[in-house]
Amino acid sequence: MDKNLIAKNLNKNVEVVTQSFDNYGIEVVSYGFCKINEETGQLNLLVEIEDESGFGLEHDLQLKVNLYDEDGDIIYSDIEYIYADDFDGYDTIDFYLNEDGLAFNIARSKIYVTK
Repeated sequence: MDKNLIAKNLNKNVEVVTQSFDNYGIEVVSYGFCKINEETGQLNLLVEIEDESGFGLEHDLQLKVNLYDEDGDIIYSDIEYIYADDFDGYDTIDFYLNEDGLAFNIARSKIYVTK
């Protein structure tokens, strides 16, 4: 399957849990699956975030992604850290989703943030 078609289908089935971002005054500006390896099924997910409060972050945060199969089971989960001291109000987080076959088995995805 063509990697552009895979990315297009994956991007259509992403849920951003806005409530979790609202709790910390940040928002997801954009996201996208990319760097899809058509042979191995490994891929990346870019998540662009922005401080909508204008006050910066009070705490370090964990940006998380859960990936689900067609049965609704979590097949992969990953965490990237957002450090309050390093966050200047805007950043792009790169998730390296390096499990074989992953791109071919994701039915939907969920992006959220926690403390």
